[in-house]
Amino acid sequence: MNMSLNKYFDKIVLASASPARRQILLDEGLEVEVRPTDSDESLDDLKHLKIEEQIEKLAKRKLKSYEMQYGLADIPVLCCDTLVYFENTLVGKANNKEEAFETLLKFSDKHQIVYTGYSLYLPKFGTYSGCDEATVLFKHLDPEFVRNYIETGEWEGAAGSYRIQGKGRALIKDTLGDFNTIVGLPLSVISDLMKSTLS
Repeated sequence: MNMSLNKYFDKIVLASASPARRQILLDEGLEVEVRPTDSDESLDDLKHLKIEEQIEKLAKRKLKSYEMQYGLADIPVLCCDTLVYFENTLVGKANNKEEAFETLLKFSDKHQIVYTGYSLYLPKFGTYSGCDEATVLFKHLDPEFVRNYIETGEWEGAAGSYRIQGKGRALIKDTLGDFNTIVGLPLSVISDLMKSTLS
């Protein structure tokens, strides 16, 4: 069983505007300072890598961007990136409602793999990065049900056009793996890292 992160530190910088990631860290008993940073999220130059390596690389880019913008000090900094792998294709964020609608209908009765990469700076220890994956199985999705979900606005800015921690849970039949990885922060893997590095 993983121990809470506040065993190892009490404050962390989250280089992301994601409310869901922030909430995961708050639930761990941490004080969270949110400092979003812009970075290149293109995968065009990473396609020669394995999928998990691509996602990890995106998270590392975010940390590098953070370092260039703010610098690294005496507080841990965490960057994450999440993408959905479905039928041999990486699925990111939809550009509009229609694209989100079409994306979700394709998921009906099928499973996908959600990858979340992380890059974590720990003062005095250095930078650690990696990637975790979890599987999501969708229910049979009726078009009208999907339309109604799209109208909630949860699809906006979400990899795969849904948020499993919100109303999007109604789309899902089952999951396998760390639920937090699907939400966007691989808590189990990071907790294990803390245990092996700082304990």
